[in-house]
Amino acid sequence: MDFLAIYCMLTGFSAASIRAAVMLLLAHWSEKLKRPKEPLNNLGIAIIVVLLVQPAHAFSAGLVLSVSAGLGIYLLKPALAHWTLHRIPRPSRNPEHYRGFSGRAMAKRLYRTGYRLADSFLFCAAAQLGVLLPTAYYFHQLPVYGIFINMLLVPYVGLLVPVDLAALV
Repeated sequence: MDFLAIYCMLTGFSAASIRAAVMLLLAHWSEKLKRPKEPLNNLGIAIIVVLLVQPAHAFSAGLVLSVSAGLGIYLLKPALAHWTLHRIPRPSRNPEHYRGFSGRAMAKRLYRTGYRLADSFLFCAAAQLGVLLPTAYYFHQLPVYGIFINMLLVPYVGLLVPVDLAALV
């Protein structure tokens, strides 16, 4: 929890960092209290908290883009996954299926990794589709190429974040 406060301070309490911190806290509390996770409710509460902390963010592009990305992830990703991933059977969650170094176990590991990679690409695509219209409104351009570039760069940056945090320490 202290990490979230430090992260918000490092980003200057930006709307996106406050929203992310509140949503992570709500998800953590719902898990602790054994309550169902409701991401759209958490997003709504996070927006209220952001506006209570800094009401001027109501007019910022950062809050609109952050919320649009969240809505894209929560509303568009399930539809995209159903449209694309439903043709592929879901990999087993049983760890017994992935033991050993036999060809079958290795193939299952590779299949599971490919499924996760496809799911992460859909995650990025949903976030990018969510921010297309607000980006066009605020910046007067519609960079469709950004969808494909971000789908390639976001997993790479996700690997660099822990390295950057270690370098900060």
